[in-house]
Amino acid sequence: MYFNTTGRYNTASGSESLYDNTTGNHNTASGYLSLTYNTTGNHNTATGADSLHSNITGASNTATGSESLYSNTTGASNTATGSESLYSNTTGSYNSASGFAALFSNTTGEGNTASGYLALRSNKTGDRNTATGFGALHDNTSGGSNTATGHSALANNKWGSSNTANGYASLLNNITGVQNTATGYWALNKTTSGKRNTALGHTAGYSNLSGQGNVFLGYQAGYGELGHNNLYISNNSVTPLLYGRFSRTAAYNKLGIGTNVVPSSDAITVWNGARLTKAGVWSNASSRSLKDNIRSLSADDANAALAALEPVRYVYKNSRDEEYMGFIAEDVPDLVATNDRKSLAAMDIVAVLTKVVQAQNGKLSRQNKKIAEKDAEIANLRARQDELASRVDLLMQTLAPEVLAMN
Repeated sequence: MYFNTTGRYNTASGSESLYDNTTGNHNTASGYLSLTYNTTGNHNTATGADSLHSNITGASNTATGSESLYSNTTGASNTATGSESLYSNTTGSYNSASGFAALFSNTTGEGNTASGYLALRSNKTGDRNTATGFGALHDNTSGGSNTATGHSALANNKWGSSNTANGYASLLNNITGVQNTATGYWALNKTTSGKRNTALGHTAGYSNLSGQGNVFLGYQAGYGELGHNNLYISNNSVTPLLYGRFSRTAAYNKLGIGTNVVPSSDAITVWNGARLTKAGVWSNASSRSLKDNIRSLSADDANAALAALEPVRYVYKNSRDEEYMGFIAEDVPDLVATNDRKSLAAMDIVAVLTKVVQAQNGKLSRQNKKIAEKDAEIANLRARQDELASRVDLLMQTLAPEVLAMN
């Protein structure tokens, strides 16, 4: 405290510590050249050689570790713990750095928190970033409002803002992407300039480079997806449980269940072949390739099932404004009942009706055939009758003179 004039409540321990202090108060310097250039700064604490070395008027700073907050001049309310942490900070305030070279290059950035070896090392002007873990947000220079938790999370980010990465190497390669959220080991690892993507799960959205508006949920969900506005809910990289396409236009929204291949004509496609078209038509899977133990439905079984069906009128408990007609699942015969007896498959009833109609049509056809045969027999008899009548008339005409002569 060689030049101290009116400064009070200062403590200096170490060669040239607080050397230039004049009026600064409540400062503590411990270590060679610690706070050596401070003149009027107050409430600073420097522990370690060259800690807060260049501070002039900066106040309420805490530097612990060799060369921590070394270049700070007017920055205030910074906390640096670890050798070379916040080394280059000059006027940046409200930063907290813990770990070797954490926030090393920060100059004017404010409100940053870095915890871990080389965390936010390259940050210069970025504000409101939080980095926790070895090398987290290492290359960030001016990106702001990023949160990185985990070894190398958002490590290559430079200008991207409002990103959140939780997990080892999550959003590792992001450079300019914004508003991305990645949670999980290597989640959104390859993303460089993507926007508004959300990935939750180990390697979820791993390969996506510049996609926007994607949602990947689950282990390896959307692992190889490169596009935009996709939804993957999955636990593998091959077949998702749910796949969807987001769109601001309702007609372009799509959903795949057990498949990520949804034809342009469909709104919903199911892996087993069932589909709902954009026109609102539901089609059930019916390919022979999907079926086994195929047997003909007997007319007797169909008639018995049809006779047992009891059509009713009803309203649903959660929607009493509209009346429906149909059947009660618990009351239908076993032939058309589902295993849990809580729902009905319309095609089962259609099959029963089809078989009954076919049987009735067959019966009618046979009856019509018999009627036609009887009509033919009657016509034949009538023809024979007419022929006999003609013969009788001819015979009478032939015999008439003889009969008259006899009389």
